[in-house]
Amino acid sequence: MNIHEKEFMFRHRFTKGAENENYHLHNHSDSYEILLYMCGDAEFVVEGSRYKMSPYDIVIASDFEMHLMDHKSKADYERIVINVEKSFFTNRGCENYKKVFTERVLGENNLIPYETAKEAGLIDTLFRIEKYLSDYADLGIAASAAFTEFLYMLNRIGMNEIKDKPYKKNEQIKSIILFINEHLTEQLSLDMISTKFY
Repeated sequence: MNIHEKEFMFRHRFTKGAENENYHLHNHSDSYEILLYMCGDAEFVVEGSRYKMSPYDIVIASDFEMHLMDHKSKADYERIVINVEKSFFTNRGCENYKKVFTERVLGENNLIPYETAKEAGLIDTLFRIEKYLSDYADLGIAASAAFTEFLYMLNRIGMNEIKDKPYKKNEQIKSIILFINEHLTEQLSLDMISTKFY
């Protein structure tokens, strides 16, 4: 299922035997990403941090966070991915709901474990959105309202309650990524970066 509803794209995907060659490091400069991990054998890699994934964990990425799903085997991979455009928040008068994306340190607090997501009602809401989107007679009104509710609940959890930290963090990679992000408009070379970071 691949549905583009005004200012957010909802995709429910299943990949038989996922392979890393099909998944590349990327970001979304015009949107934020939410991924409900349903099954697979993977780790979420974001800005030098790695998160071990378990079924029904949720991961989030802000617009400039470089991320990918690193598959450890050719297991089947099922997920729901939502990309929400920045204009969604402005047009619905819910600018404060994007704090969960914008008020985090890059590569930190990206994972909402299953237990937390379930208790907060996030997982049920995602499946309700999918159901609403399949009802074309609705014109996306209920889906849009449910997605706004999802963002409200996501922010209510609060970053202090998200206890799952990356199990592996490479501080040197993180420093390099932050340096590049801070100097995007400047002329950068591999030699200059390698000299600066040894």
